[in-house]
Amino acid sequence: MNHGGLTNALFSSVNTTRICRFKGGLAYVNVIASLIFAGMSGAALADLGGLGNIEMTAMKENGYKDEDALGITLASSAIGPIFLLVFPFLFMLLLPLFLGLKFY
Repeated sequence: MNHGGLTNALFSSVNTTRICRFKGGLAYVNVIASLIFAGMSGAALADLGGLGNIEMTAMKENGYKDEDALGITLASSAIGPIFLLVFPFLFMLLLPLFLGLKFY
């Protein structure tokens, strides 16, 4: 994925959204890109290996300290697989609300 340029395309496409305009927006982009990448790979180490270098470089270039960039990247890589377990559960809870079904 790194060799083919998919990780660069993923991070740059998420980076061009409106989120990046906020203060600390690159940290939000880091988390969102990691969640998307975790959906494709399913593993925290794959997320860290795939996007970690790109995210760290982009954050350092935009004035983040090394410790902050590392902490945000590690946390976002670790939360990705956990989010994959929670997301279907949230979908099952929200779908009946959207369809107008009752829980009882």
